[in-house]
Amino acid sequence: MRTGFRLFLIIFFSVYGLVNLYIGLHGRHFLRAAGIALSPRVYWPLFWLTALSYILSRLLNGHAPDILYRPLHLLGACWLAAMVYFLLFLLAVDAMRLAHRILGFLPPWTSGSRFISFFGAAAILTVALLLLLGSRAARNPGVTRYEVSIEKELPGREDLRIVLVSDVHLGSLVNGGMLNRLVEGINGLAPDLVLLAGDILDEDLGFFVKQGMDADLGRIRAPLGVYAVPGNHEYLGGGLEEFSLHLESAGIRMLRDQVVLAGGLLYIAGRDDRSGPRFTGGSRLSLASLTMGLNPDLPLIVMDHQPADLWEARAAGADLQVSGHTHRGQLWPGNLITRRVYEIDYGLQKKGGTSFVVSSGYGTWGPPVRIGTRSEIVLIRLVGRPAGPGKT
Repeated sequence: MRTGFRLFLIIFFSVYGLVNLYIGLHGRHFLRAAGIALSPRVYWPLFWLTALSYILSRLLNGHAPDILYRPLHLLGACWLAAMVYFLLFLLAVDAMRLAHRILGFLPPWTSGSRFISFFGAAAILTVALLLLLGSRAARNPGVTRYEVSIEKELPGREDLRIVLVSDVHLGSLVNGGMLNRLVEGINGLAPDLVLLAGDILDEDLGFFVKQGMDADLGRIRAPLGVYAVPGNHEYLGGGLEEFSLHLESAGIRMLRDQVVLAGGLLYIAGRDDRSGPRFTGGSRLSLASLTMGLNPDLPLIVMDHQPADLWEARAAGADLQVSGHTHRGQLWPGNLITRRVYEIDYGLQKKGGTSFVVSSGYGTWGPPVRIGTRSEIVLIRLVGRPAGPGKT
C-alpha cells in the first residue's frame, strides 16, 4: 500500500470516527434528557453498528448473503446522508449555545434538559424529513433539455436528438426498477443517439449479472447507436473488461480512447477515465492524438466521464463534450464544493467553439438520496449549420 494512500485512510477514518463520536455523544445526551433509559452497553454498540454499517457492507460484499448484505448496505448508505445533516444541525445548535453564553439572548429554559430534548427531537425530525424528501427526489428523475448549435453541417439533417445519461450506479440500491424506468425514459425521448458517460455500475458487477441488467440495457433504441465510456466506479469494481463484454452483448459499445464515426454524420471520441492509469498502470491517450487525422468538416463529440482539463476539448476542435461524475454534489452543500473544484460542475456552457454539458446523473452514490439536486436524463438537440447553396 502506497504511503500517500495509507495517510489518506488514516485521515479519513480519524475524521469519520470523530464526527460520529460527536453525533453519538449528543444522541446520548438527548436520550438522558428525554428520560429514555438505554444502557450505554446497548446504546454504543447499536450506534457504532449504524455508523460503521456502510463500511462493513463494503467489506462483506461478495462474502455475505444478500439477506444480510442488502439491509446493512441500505442502513449504512442512509446513515451517510443522516450523518451530514446531524452534524450540520448539531454544529448550528452548539454555536447558538456558545453565543448565548457570551451574549445571553436565549430564554432561561434553554440551559436545561428541556432544551436538549427539544432540539434533539427537532434534529431527528428534520433529518428524517430530509431523507424522505431526498429519497423521493432521487427516485423521480426528470428530463433536462438543452439545445446546442454548432458551426458544422450534419450531412442530410438539420439536427440530432442525443440522450445523455451518466452516473446510473447500478447495484444493490439502484437496481431493476430504476433501470427499467431509465430505459423507458430514454426510448420515450426517441433519440437518434444515446451516450452513457460513465459510472454505469456502482462497483460490483455481481448485482448487474444476477439481475440480468444487460438484457434491460439492450432494450435501448437509437438508430445511430448507443455508446459508453468507463467512469471511476467501473475501475473500482475491477471488472471493466467483463462489463464491456456484457455491454457489447446488449448492443452498447464501450469506448476507451477510441473514436467511431456514427452513421456517417459525426465522430464520437470516447475517453478512458482519468482514474484508469491508477488501476492499469498505463496512461490514457491525449485527446489531440486520439482525434488526429479526423475530417475537420464533420462534428466531433467527446465523451469524458470527469469534466476536467476542458482545454483539451477546445484545443482538439470538439464541438461538444459530455460528462458526469460530479452529481452536482448530490447532497447540499456538496454543490458548493463541486462548484469550486470543477470549471463546470453542472449544466450547459460554451467556451470558445466548444459546448460542454455536465449532467448531475441519473442514479446516486452512497445514500439513495438527493437534496438540493435532482436525478436526470439529459436530452440535447444538436443543431447543425444550414447546408450551403446546392447542398441537401
